[in-house]
Amino acid sequence: MKSDQLDFLMTEAASCLVNSADMAAAVRRHLAGDWGEISPAVRTKNERASVTGGSVFSVHLDRDGIIFYVSSEAKQVPRVFLSGERHL
Repeated sequence: MKSDQLDFLMTEAASCLVNSADMAAAVRRHLAGDWGEISPAVRTKNERASVTGGSVFSVHLDRDGIIFYVSSEAKQVPRVFLSGERHL
């Protein structure tokens, strides 16, 4: 999906259920290092991965209360998915 020049992939379920504006905002936050509602352990892992080029994970809540996730790796397009889904 392109949202104001922001590229990201999403699962079909995320596309149908998550508010698109909230999804785009979450991807922007994710890319800026704001990983939402994650544990301290995941935050530490993300901080390390953002320097070394590993996988970064974030958790977000849309305006309707739907929890969704954003995952990215160095030089790859972020992916948006719901709990229990295999991400792209």
